Amino acid sequence: MYYKLLIFLIILFVNNYCFSKQATSKVAVVGPFTGFYSSYGRQLLTATHKAIIDINNPNNLLDIIPFDDQCNSDLAKSVANKIILDSNIKAVIGHVCQGATMAASKIYAQHGLLHLVPTTTSSKLTEQNIATLFRMCGTDNSEAQTISNFILKQFGNKKIAILHSQDLYGKQLASLVQEYLVTLKIFPTLYQSVTIDSLNNPIKTKTIIKKLKKLNIDIIFFGGLYKEIANLVKIMNNHKIKIPIIAPDSIATKGFIEALVSPKIAAGTIMSFQKLDPNFIPKNIIDLNIFGYAAIQVLNTALENNPSTNSRILAHWLHQNKVNTILGEKSWDTSGNIINDEFAIYIWNSNGKFLEIN
Repeated sequence: MYYKLLIFLIILFVNNYCFSKQATSKVAVVGPFTGFYSSYGRQLLTATHKAIIDINNPNNLLDIIPFDDQCNSDLAKSVANKIILDSNIKAVIGHVCQGATMAASKIYAQHGLLHLVPTTTSSKLTEQNIATLFRMCGTDNSEAQTISNFILKQFGNKKIAILHSQDLYGKQLASLVQEYLVTLKIFPTLYQSVTIDSLNNPIKTKTIIKKLKKLNIDIIFFGGLYKEIANLVKIMNNHKIKIPIIAPDSIATKGFIEALVSPKIAAGTIMSFQKLDPNFIPKNIIDLNIFGYAAIQVLNTALENNPSTNSRILAHWLHQNKVNTILGEKSWDTSGNIINDEFAIYIWNSNGKFLEIN
């Protein structure tokens, strides 16, 4: 009898040990935690940690392993190669910047690792048709259409300047906005690149301001990241120029306000961003945080509904099912895009908050 009891206890111990090992899944969270655009990375890490705490699922523990890519494509490749060597990492949430995401996505795809992309909007990403890649946000095509339709509705045929910061993200989005405006019979007066260096150079800044005045520009769309756009907003404010500025969702970050120094300077800046349903958004989860939070919800739901942590099995399930997230109920097409993604137009106020324009 004692022998049977001993065998039972051994089996119980082994089962509990195996269960505990299976219940914890490592997830790599990759973003710029240091460097020029670290605000993006800090938001992503904060959001993913908060989501795990809020989910509080003792049967399916997620262990976040952070990796810093500094929004650098070469570093992103190096990070991706490290991640795929760790067989305990079951999924990746990241990267943030377009160039870094594109560079790393091919490496994850080759090894069949589940890749949840929080903020990269580039349509080129999902044109790769990677079966294990899922986007949490909308596409740049959808965003550019929303921006262009807003410009048509609010400004008609007034003179518009399209600026971009020469980075892959900003240039591509600016080009799409220009294309969609032309289809609406709106022809931009100015299309020009504006680098962060030129925005920090007083002489070059004066040249930009002089050109905007000479062309009698009524509205500006600036495709770029939050640092560059914040610099332009400050310059316009310092010169007391009241030309409205429209920016993409890249400024939906605390880093934008920090770069401006005062939230009052942000007042009046117009921004495209994901259409949000207040009924789904938890307190203290705003701006780009929502996509990292949603990624954890998606991963947790996939793990809950599958006996395996195999990426291909999880990906297959996600392609077949809908998932409830703080963005609402979401599902994906075969290329990994969210079905029926929707953008809206927001405006920043003097308190450093943005509100949807109805």
